[in-house]
Amino acid sequence: MYLFPDLRPYLSRVRMDDLDFTYQLADAKGVVVLPGSVFGPGGAGHVRFTFVTQPEEVIRTGVQLIAEFIEELERSRGAVS
Repeated sequence: MYLFPDLRPYLSRVRMDDLDFTYQLADAKGVVVLPGSVFGPGGAGHVRFTFVTQPEEVIRTGVQLIAEFIEELERSRGAVS
């Protein structure tokens, strides 16, 4: 299963693109997602989450880590409206 959310409104608030978001998420939390821009210009600002072979608990932990990363990013970058 895949999820391909559009994060452009959020990414603009924290002043970053999908590539920066995915690299920083992997570095900070060890959670790897793909930047949508690797799928072409229409994917820019999206990220691809893949839930193919992971047990539910691993997915829950990954989602929790992503939420923590987003909260930390908003605090550190002073998200703008």
